[in-house]
Amino acid sequence: MRASAEAEAAVADAKGRSASKLMMAEAEAKANALVSSSLTPALLEEKALEQWDGSMPTYLSSGAPLPFIGNATGPVSR
Repeated sequence: MRASAEAEAAVADAKGRSASKLMMAEAEAKANALVSSSLTPALLEEKALEQWDGSMPTYLSSGAPLPFIGNATGPVSR
């Protein structure tokens, strides 16, 4: 009888942990969706410019675009 009760308690505990992990994953997925929907090319470029130290890359491969110069989104207007 006692072993059966312990087994049932272990199953209930496992189900609870599983449900908790699922709810956390769903909440994180919703948060990620909200963040990704608010990101725009202009916002990403502005964030990159805020962190840029002003130095140009030491090496560039042939045909590589220069950072923040003539990219597809155009300059960020302020």
